[in-house]
Amino acid sequence: MRIADEYDAIVLGAGAAGMTAAAVAATGGLRVLLIEKSAQVGGTTAISGGMVWIPANAKMAEAGIADTAEQARLYLRHCVPGGFNEHLRSAFLASADAAIAYLERNTSVRLKPVVNYPDITPICPERRGEDACSSRLRSTGECSESIFGCFGRRCRSSCCSAA
Repeated sequence: MRIADEYDAIVLGAGAAGMTAAAVAATGGLRVLLIEKSAQVGGTTAISGGMVWIPANAKMAEAGIADTAEQARLYLRHCVPGGFNEHLRSAFLASADAAIAYLERNTSVRLKPVVNYPDITPICPERRGEDACSSRLRSTGECSESIFGCFGRRCRSSCCSAA
């Protein structure tokens, strides 16, 4: 049998983006093949502390931490000057919080705010000394077989660690 006959979606890479794509496809009823070239899953998200940057998200607002899409837009302009892929930045800023809500509604992914995490990028002048990483979220769960199936045994050490 051909691989195209067995799967509706093939995802390359089991980092945060690949795992998210695979989870969304699977919750939509697609037959998914997730391929990872390394012995572990989690990608650079795991190496960088298991966090995602989601500006102006509801979880931060619930925690009383102010953030806006415009602040995030200014931060991105500072970090990536020249208007590179401005349409993609706008789409990200308009949809990121809804994506988190979708994941929590339809999968076992649970995220929580990360407070006071240092940013390796210089703080942009427009933020007036605020920490641009106040929009970071991290998983509340552990990497386990009950959540990730066979991939639960292959998580990088910092993947999904609650802190």
